[in-house]
Parts: sequence; C-alpha cells; structure tokens
Amino acid sequence: SAIQDEEPNDLNTFISKHKHLKIIGFNGLKSESLYDKYFIRKPNIQYIVLPSSSPANASTSFEQKCKAWSQLITNK
Repeated sequence: SAIQDEEPNDLNTFISKHKHLKIIGFNGLKSESLYDKYFIRKPNIQYIVLPSSSPANASTSFEQKCKAWSQLITNK
C-alpha cells in the first residue's frame, strides 16, 4: 500500500513471450489494482489475489500465506 510513483514492467512483452502462462498471482490487493491500472486481463490467464508477503500483513499467519500461495502450483 506504500507504493508511490510506480513504473510498470513490460508485462505485455513478457506475457506474449510466455505463451504457456496460465496463472498470474498478485502479491496483495495493491499489486492487483496496479496491474489493472496499466494492463488488460487476458481471457486465457487465471488471476489470483494472494495475501501480501509483507511483514506488515501480520494478521495472516505464515501457514495461511503458504496455503494461499500454493494455489500457483496446484492450479496449473
């Protein structure tokens, strides 16, 4: 949430070069909102909002974060 004056990476080129990309995981709600600000979601890609890995996100236990982030592997 403390991100300011962001500059997006060239994700369109990255996505176009990785044709087998199936899932994009967002590290919290802020990263999702920034993605949506600069990019259009592709219909063939699944998008998952994950709990932030930031230490400021202490309300979510490490175990809960690991379980949520494992979706990136199990949702192939």
